[in-house]
Parts: sequence; C-alpha cells; structure tokens
Amino acid sequence: MSSPFIVLPRALRAALRAPLLGLAGVLAMASSACAQGELSKNAPISIEAATPTVPAGGEVVLRGKTIALDTRRPIAISVTWLRGLAGGGSGPPPAKLQAGYGADGSFETTHRAGPEGVYRVSATSPDGSGTASTEFTVIAAQGWAAEQAKAVAAALDASSDLVDALQQLVAQQPDSPARQQFEEKLQPLRQALAKRQVAGESVSAALDFYGRIAGEFPLTSPAFGPLNRQVSAFSRESQTVLPQIKAAAAEARKKNRVCDDLVKVEEGFKLLSTMINFVGKFHETLLAFTIDFATNVAGNKAPASCGDGCKFAFTQAIKQRDWIRTGAEQVRTRSLAAKPFFDGVPGFLADAGAFASHILFNRYCERFEGPVDGRMKVEYYRNDKVWWRYTVKIKGTMTLAYRKGGDAGQKAIPMAGHFVGTGTEFTVAEDALRVLHPKLLAGAFVVGRTLAPIGFPYLDAPGAVALQTVPTAFFMAVEGELAGKKLSLKLGPSRTDFNKSYTVASGRYAIAGGYAGAFAGYTTFEIPYDSARGLVEKATDIDLKPIEIDVVTGKDKLSATATFNGTRGNAIKARGNYELKLQLCNPKC
Repeated sequence: MSSPFIVLPRALRAALRAPLLGLAGVLAMASSACAQGELSKNAPISIEAATPTVPAGGEVVLRGKTIALDTRRPIAISVTWLRGLAGGGSGPPPAKLQAGYGADGSFETTHRAGPEGVYRVSATSPDGSGTASTEFTVIAAQGWAAEQAKAVAAALDASSDLVDALQQLVAQQPDSPARQQFEEKLQPLRQALAKRQVAGESVSAALDFYGRIAGEFPLTSPAFGPLNRQVSAFSRESQTVLPQIKAAAAEARKKNRVCDDLVKVEEGFKLLSTMINFVGKFHETLLAFTIDFATNVAGNKAPASCGDGCKFAFTQAIKQRDWIRTGAEQVRTRSLAAKPFFDGVPGFLADAGAFASHILFNRYCERFEGPVDGRMKVEYYRNDKVWWRYTVKIKGTMTLAYRKGGDAGQKAIPMAGHFVGTGTEFTVAEDALRVLHPKLLAGAFVVGRTLAPIGFPYLDAPGAVALQTVPTAFFMAVEGELAGKKLSLKLGPSRTDFNKSYTVASGRYAIAGGYAGAFAGYTTFEIPYDSARGLVEKATDIDLKPIEIDVVTGKDKLSATATFNGTRGNAIKARGNYELKLQLCNPKC
C-alpha cells in the first residue's frame, strides 16, 4: 500500500497481540504515538493480482481497495511491461484500464495478458493523490500449462504416499479381524492409485495441447479462459493442502500409542478426501471442456467463450494445422479413459476412511467427542470512552481418544486428540479517530469505514483436517487424562490458527473540515484480532495449568460439560471478556 499509516496502528498491533493483563503501559504508548501522528495527504489505495503467474494471452484479475469519496470517478489502472524473463528486451505499450468501486471502496477488473515478461500494475486513487503497485509474470501458455500439470501429478503422488504411510501405521497395530478387514478395504484404493501416472498423463496431455494452441495462435487464448480459471483455483487449493498431506505422511511414520496412531489414520483419510475432491473437481471441468472443445473443432467452430477475434483466429488455426483436429479427438479419448480413475478413487477412499473411523478405531479405542463454542469481546478505552471494540465467535469439535480399558495398573487413562473449528463471526465497532484526535476532528467531516473479516461456518463434515483450507480455521492438539471422575485437559501445539493477514480489521478514512481546515488528509490501518488459541487460553487459563472437568456417568453415556469465563484488564484502558463452552461425551454428544 503506497499511503503511510499514522503512527497509531503499529503500536496497536503490539497492543492487541499482547495479553490484556498489563496492557496499560502498552496502550499509553499507543495513545502517545497517536497524538504525535500525522495524517497522509495521499488517498489510500491497494492493488494486487489474483495470481502471480499468468499464461501469455490469458486473463489476470486485478483487485484492490480505496476510499469511496465519489463513485462517479473511477480508479485509473495501468499495466506496464518491465522486462523479459531473461532480462532486457522490449514489450508492448502500457495498457490503460479503469475500474469502478463500491461503497466499501473495493474494485476489480480483468486484464488480458500480453507476451512473456514481468509486468507492473499501478493504480491511482480517484482524486489522483494516492498510488499503489504490484507485479505479475506472464509465461508461455505451454510452459504455464506444464506447471499446472505438474501440480496435479504432485497432488496424486503425495496422496498415494500418505495412503502407504497410513497402511504401514495400521499394520503395526495388534492383530484383529478389524485390522485385516481394513487392509482388504485398502486394496482397491491402492490399486486405483497405482494407475495415477496414466491419469496424470491424460491431464498433462490435455493441458499441453491447449497450451500449444494458445502459444502458436495467441488470439485463441480467450477460448481457454474458463479452463484456466479452474486450473488456477486448483493450484491455490492444492498449495494449501499439499504441505499438510506431506506433513501427515511424515507424522504417520512415527510410532506412538495405539489410539494416537489411529487418530492419525482418521485425520489422514479426511485430508486425502479434501485433496482428491480438489483433483476430481478440476478433472470434471477439464473433461467437460475437452468434450465440448473436440465437438466444436470437429464442426470447425470455436468454443462459446470466444469473442469475434478469437472465433476467427480459431477457425483459421483449425484450417492451418491438421494436428488440432486429430489432437482434439486424442485428448478427448484419453480424458474419457481417465474418467474411471477420477470417479473411482473418491469412492474407494470414502469406503476405507469410513471403516478406519468407525470399525477399526472402535476395535481398540474409545473417544470423548463433542461441540465447543467460544466468544470474546474486547474493548479499549480513552477518558471513559470506548474507542475500539471487537468480538469474535468460534465453533468446533473436540475429540479425545483413549485405549479401551486402559492399561493394567494405570491410575489415570491418557488421552490424545484435537480441537478443530473455525472463526464463524467477526465484528468491529470503533470511534478511534474522534476519541484519540478530538481537536483534529472537532467539527470535521469523516468519510470511510472499518471492515471486519468475514467468518466461515463450521462444518462438522467431511472432517477436521478438511477445514484447514479456510482462513479462519484452527487446529490445536489436545492432551488429557481421565482419573476417576475427573477429566484433565491441556493444549498441545497449534497446527494452524487464524490467518494473520486475513483476520484484521481494515480502516480507511478521509477527513475534511474542522480544526485542520478544508482538508486534513487520509489514514488507513489494519488491526489484528486475537487468535483462536488466545481466546481459549484467556477463557480457561489453560496456558497456565490444565483445566479439570467433572465426568458424569449416565445410563448409556459418559459426559463432561463445562463453561469457562475469563476477564482480562479493566474499564480504564482495556478489558476483554472471554467465554468457552465445552461438551464432551462418549459416545459423541
């Protein structure tokens, strides 16, 4: 972002990340910094490219935010060629674009990428005072397609590796009919994944074919826009899940207690379901595009997504290159041949995963499982006035596994599991400028708003690990002990928590009139929210000592229910109220 922050936000970042106990000194420094801060004369604006790399002739989505002072004046955007991929050279002239923006200041437009090279995008605010820039890289269509094909192959290879690791983990468990049945269930999945190279090659052949056409006949690029967008979506999704697949495979190869190991098996299958669903969704799009493409080529027509120039280029390409007609049919044949693989693997995976979760696990282990709800409300004060308030709600499930019957001579039964969920709601209400800058804003006219991030609903299915693709998801390891009628819990490491770049309150304001004269300037800030782990710790003090919950024995269920409340700070500088409701049952609540 080109326009500078006032001094306050940097101090607030430190303040809002700190525990509320002992915040008085931090907030005093924040208020002092605020009093000395200067407003920028440049209108705040940001710009980003939706994807860092784009195929030559493909589309790149450009988006950003500014202050909505006058929606009749659009954002001016320029796209300038900087250099070739090997350095130096000359490129096309700058492209000039415009984008309107909404009441929240957000804007978005699409640009057709030119030849290979590095490009800079510059955006100018409606009043011309603020600028921002970003860059993206254009690579040859065929090379870009090859990169995406490698991503599909990597996803399938990693998934197969995780299945192998999970099978080895189960093979180390005590012998039983359930273990033998699981290994039988696993065979169809392993046999299907053994054919992944052929399926991956069909995807590679299709993408290579389309990349070759777009590379040789650049004007046909719009025809591949819908497919390229789906390829980009898969790439973003797989980049999130692939590291987790690899980490799960490495973890599965570490021997632990029986129930801990079987929890890894459950999590592993849920993670596999997420990745295979991403791959399958992409192949469905690819297959539909391929069938439609081959039909159009056979009729000497261009796909419907082509404009007039694209249609002409397409029909000329088909006439000039015999390999397009024959290649289209070959790609369709290979894609249809790969369809049983992409259709079959999810079913085999679901069958083996369900057996592992319900039959194999139940052969050796028990579990406590149930819903967890949490909320926090944090307020910051200046002269008895609230100048910043935010709330967060979280929802999820806690699972604790333990061996049936425990071990001989044990006084306490050890447990291991996780707490997984999402931040479902974020709000913000603030009057920071008027409370902290009373002289500057006396009688002033203020335009702008502070926006909270959007929460995501918690979905109890398809499972814990699958949730980790949303930016408000969290996953905390949990350890416990059951001694008599007392359940003791403590937190282990967090695998993930709120995405720090997403869970921020973003403020953008223009100030005019009042003490500062006709026009004072602009200010922007991004204030982070506390993490899900922070909420849990402040509500329960579980970071200081394990929490204990009474276990009640019913007719056909064990249950442990508790509500925790915590308060940090006071109403002089800052205060936070935290609540966590926990309900665990065997069987599941």
